[in-house]
Amino acid sequence: MNFKNSLNSKASHLILAGTLSFALGACSSGGDGTAVVPDPTLPPVVGTGAPQIIGSVNLPDDGSGVVVSGNYAYVAADSSGLQVIDVSNRSTPTIVAEQNTITAKGGVRYVDTGITQRIYMSGYLQGLHVIDVATPTAPALPLTRNTAGLAVDVAIDPDGGTSCVADGSNGVEVFSEALSQKNVITLENVAGVAKSGDYCFATAGTTIAGGAARLYVIDVSVPLSANILTQLPFIGSPSGIVIAGDYAYIAAGDPGMYIIDISNPAVPVIAGQTGALPATGPIAVDATRMRAYLGTTDTAGFPEEGLKIVDISNAGSPAVIATADLPDSTGGVFALDGYIYATTSAVFGGSATSQFHIVDVSAY
Repeated sequence: MNFKNSLNSKASHLILAGTLSFALGACSSGGDGTAVVPDPTLPPVVGTGAPQIIGSVNLPDDGSGVVVSGNYAYVAADSSGLQVIDVSNRSTPTIVAEQNTITAKGGVRYVDTGITQRIYMSGYLQGLHVIDVATPTAPALPLTRNTAGLAVDVAIDPDGGTSCVADGSNGVEVFSEALSQKNVITLENVAGVAKSGDYCFATAGTTIAGGAARLYVIDVSVPLSANILTQLPFIGSPSGIVIAGDYAYIAAGDPGMYIIDISNPAVPVIAGQTGALPATGPIAVDATRMRAYLGTTDTAGFPEEGLKIVDISNAGSPAVIATADLPDSTGGVFALDGYIYATTSAVFGGSATSQFHIVDVSAY
């Protein structure tokens, strides 16, 4: 399998681009679904007590996907569009710019081609947005490509190329590099997408707990002739997917997180599963630290349902090693260099404020 080495989603920078500032190691969904290669030589890191929020800032609307590149975080904030946050001082993150002419909801990716720096964002009813952020404090007006369904996630390699959009009940829309042409793969209830090389991996299925879902492997080597290579059934209600090396990590609702061996894209195999967890939110993976981070639907007042930190050093038996209690529902999560960047929004009597948080997980 021809995976790309991208240094993040995820801890030393190959190009200063964060989930798509790719550091060797992190991937995020709601966050980032691009492949990186794990480094199994690093020793495990285990702390004591609960990871702590070290900095927060209020958002103007519900936050979802987030990606970090250099000193900036890029956040999808629903009707307030793209929010650009200065994270150079992690204790005092500050909103420094916005592009509020769009709706941004779901996946956010950063792409650095060496010539251009752009944000790719899912826009729900508005389709796919592409925004030039060469000057982070002055994001340009977006280029928008309509989709037929509800765009909730997007996947693209860190250096650009073909992009894949999770378009809800419309399936997966595969766009050429120039965004001038597309192909539609018809599927039901597509919740997330991740991309590695010539393959797009999409999770789809029921919204009913305990129902049947599927991982679809789509060959996008020729975007306009994209086709389903194979599929793998599993139990759950998927909400996010990321790829690191030869594995795909899927947040699947009550059944928890699945680890899928995709070393042979034509024959994906379930390698491991956490067991029952409320993994109904976004997911991020830091492959350098061999950790996965799982958000939940509602953490308000329930620390046991907070952001789960999972040791993935043994793909066959992933284990929860810590929980960070975030306020309310986790909308997006991104992992980089021992820190988590997450968005939260109010759910059923929780806080009335949507927020962006930075959590120190360096000891875990």
